[in-house]
Amino acid sequence: MKTTTIADIASALGVSKASVSRAITGNGRISQQTRARILNYMDERNFRPNVIAQSLANLKTYNIAFTVPGRQEFGEIPFFQKCLIGVCEKALENGYDILVVTVDGDDISHMRRVVENGKVDGVVLSRNVDGDGMIGYLQSKGIPFVLVGTAGKPDVVQVDGDHTAACMEITSLFTKAGKIGLIGGNQRHAVNQNRYRGFRQAAGQSAPVVWDAVDYHSVVGAFEALRAEGARAVCCMDDIICTHALSYLSKMNINIPRDVEMVSFYSSWLLDTHSPPIPSLYFDVREQGAVACDLLLRTMAGEPVPKRTLKGHELLHCASVPGGCV
Repeated sequence: MKTTTIADIASALGVSKASVSRAITGNGRISQQTRARILNYMDERNFRPNVIAQSLANLKTYNIAFTVPGRQEFGEIPFFQKCLIGVCEKALENGYDILVVTVDGDDISHMRRVVENGKVDGVVLSRNVDGDGMIGYLQSKGIPFVLVGTAGKPDVVQVDGDHTAACMEITSLFTKAGKIGLIGGNQRHAVNQNRYRGFRQAAGQSAPVVWDAVDYHSVVGAFEALRAEGARAVCCMDDIICTHALSYLSKMNINIPRDVEMVSFYSSWLLDTHSPPIPSLYFDVREQGAVACDLLLRTMAGEPVPKRTLKGHELLHCASVPGGCV
């Protein structure tokens, strides 16, 4: 007797194999009406999950995990939201759902639970943090994943902007303005390390840098420290840092660009309405998310994919800089 498969049921009802899988396992998004239709069809013909166990053993969950930081950081940083949109768009085009997994600092327990419960077929990592163990864990479990960011491991599939080259390019526009300094974020974040390298290449080894400015008060302290060293131009590692700095400048009536030049190594809607416009770097993060998801789907299908994909960037609001955009 021919074994009834997921494909047979899907063909008979005119639905996808993913829908049949979700109806049987209860995992993934499916309407109650479709699920009831599939289960009623199986019940009427005395089909049971154990009858199609061989097919189920090889089923996909049709879920992809997307990692985000803790609730407050995810809500405050536009990068993760834009990246998630790109991932979702590509996943839905291919019949996959997205499972959002929080990663708080070094705590990857949420991902461990998701993986060990067999809830996902692959993972899109939204950033790389030194020492958090995420990449090593996924590799040890044999879970396909793609990183939106950079890792110093040639066997990891990565999608990123060339932050080092971009930050070197925009920093070089301000070296003629006088002494230049950098307000840095969390040193453990790989993207911050890459941005720092670009800054150093353009500004030189003597340019002052203050690290670990992660909230309003630490940003203010970093800004004042750089000003005390005579910085005439201040580069901010990202849009959040720059927003905190701009708020302080407004409060203290410090004029841009008369009193100080401000630069952001990442542009987002947080800076869009500021007057005067802040010179910044634009990366199409939504596109990066879509590309990362596409590479993950191809990896899960057993296709060869490039290990590193670098996307371009744009310089924004540089017309007022001496010499303009180059």
